[in-house]
Amino acid sequence: MSLVAFDPTSNINLVPVFGNQYLRFGQEDGASNEVALNGQSGVLYGPQYYDGTTWKDGSFGNFNFGIGLGVGGNGTNTWNLTGSLYHNQYYLNANSSTPNQGGGSLFAARKTSSGSFTYDTSGLDGTTGSITWSGVFEFSDSAAFDGKVEVRLTRTYALGASSKYVKETTSIENIDPNGDSLTNVRLWLGLGDDYVGDDDSNDKIKGNIINGTFTPLSSLVSGQYQQEPLPSLRANAVLIGSEYPGVGSPITGSEPDSLFEFFFTDSSSGYAIAHSSYAWDFTDSNSALYYDPLNSASIVDAADGSYAIYYRLPDIAAGSSESVNTFFSLAPL
Repeated sequence: MSLVAFDPTSNINLVPVFGNQYLRFGQEDGASNEVALNGQSGVLYGPQYYDGTTWKDGSFGNFNFGIGLGVGGNGTNTWNLTGSLYHNQYYLNANSSTPNQGGGSLFAARKTSSGSFTYDTSGLDGTTGSITWSGVFEFSDSAAFDGKVEVRLTRTYALGASSKYVKETTSIENIDPNGDSLTNVRLWLGLGDDYVGDDDSNDKIKGNIINGTFTPLSSLVSGQYQQEPLPSLRANAVLIGSEYPGVGSPITGSEPDSLFEFFFTDSSSGYAIAHSSYAWDFTDSNSALYYDPLNSASIVDAADGSYAIYYRLPDIAAGSSESVNTFFSLAPL
């Protein structure tokens, strides 16, 4: 199959299988309506990792990943919640009895004219390789531009045949026919309700990849990682799992064999967020979307929560686009 146009109001469950022997998306053993990709916002349904015996979940209830978009408003600060904000609901379950039910302001902004939503599976070799989803949305903010701007959102996922991580390339293209610029552009990608392996209460620690190694954004004091006095440091990654060494208990010298999720970016515009409660909404203080990444915790100890990478992108003129890469891994540490 190559490029296919579809109606996102009715046909939103796409790509039955996307995964390999280690990592898969949207699948549940014995489910009759398995699906990997949600057509309304291009998100992958919940990840799972195979430990050699059983498939272990990477999100609560097999729920999908989340996306949030902000445009217009006052962009003086790197992080802000001004202008118009759009999000998908994080609790769409691919294998529920009503998997097509969902909401969020992003769905209301979609343009459903002929050919505006497409997906392309020509990059797949069996169930691995790449898939690309694309949709057109109309964003409005009368204070920043001429009422509305048309945008094409494109998301490409790449998963190798033996990889334990997936790479997403997200592109925001300004296709406005009136030539308006898209201003104060913000993008959030992440998960609204974490769950790793068999655990719904996980450590979350922000950090950076330095010379190929994850380095926590915290001080090591008496064998434990401690919150920095000034957490206003950028992190490009967040590690999520039930027993990260040095969080809540001293480092013992042996790394745990339990599963961990690793969410990171190679973009200089990306900022990691870790939060101690779950939601995916701009008005809910329980949501990772609600928090400035430079003024949020660098460590969360054993909590049912959410996480994200926040991107502050430059203004996008008509005919131009901006792209970022985000990586997700689910595997033993």
